[in-house]
Amino acid sequence: MDDWMEFQKYYLSQSKQFQRSKLFVASVLPIVFFIVSFFDYFNNNFDYIELIVFLIISVLWMIFYPKIFYKQCLAKSKKMLGEGDNSAVLGLCNVEFFDDYFFVKTHGGESKVNWSSIKKVGENGKYIFMHMTSISAFIIPKLKIGNQKDEVIKFIKAKTG
Repeated sequence: MDDWMEFQKYYLSQSKQFQRSKLFVASVLPIVFFIVSFFDYFNNNFDYIELIVFLIISVLWMIFYPKIFYKQCLAKSKKMLGEGDNSAVLGLCNVEFFDDYFFVKTHGGESKVNWSSIKKVGENGKYIFMHMTSISAFIIPKLKIGNQKDEVIKFIKAKTG
């Protein structure tokens, strides 16, 4: 499950939609405060202390809420993962690389996957992510590759173009 959560973190860091959502959520409260202050100003109810409080809250919101939003998304992903049986997609597997395909063997079965099925290859410090779609990937822990990780990464990238 840790591998899958690392993929979720990687996915969120790469997702343009998530970045837009995070920006939108971080901007809503400051915009609402601006609108309230704007109407107060034109209705002669303007209060500088209220404005300062709004500004402080807005700045704190814009600094801290994106991190909270990120953690909430990860928590929801983890909770969804806990629902039902996901053993077909989670768990240990063996992967063998060949020139035209790679072979994946899990406790639930075996699959021959053509390199052309891999749409994108990404990596972080601990993992290689071979994307079949934008939201699903084969997750390969670099630690399991050992001292051949540079060669494996080079091979995968050469095969996926």
